Amino acid sequence: MHKRSAFVVLLLLLVAVVGSSCRSLPEVTGDTLDPAAIETAIRAGIAEQYPDTTFDIGIAVTEDGVVTLTGTVEDDIQRQKIVEIARDVHDVERVINNLEV
Repeated sequence: MHKRSAFVVLLLLLVAVVGSSCRSLPEVTGDTLDPAAIETAIRAGIAEQYPDTTFDIGIAVTEDGVVTLTGTVEDDIQRQKIVEIARDVHDVERVINNLEV
């Protein structure tokens, strides 16, 4: 009986850890724009959309919310999707797309 209780506790702990690590995109909040938080949110969105793909993408964010994307992607579909991911991040005012196929 003691082993069963230990197993249940271990199972609940595992569920809690896995559940806490399953999050959506980070949300950029607050009164001041945080370029690092915007870049992190964009990178998280790209990783969520393309979990098995590694990209060498530069993401520059200005203090007024302008994001510049640079680097190379495989095709126009990835290019457009990554721009869309960047545009959907809170506090992004404009995206300059310098991604190349």
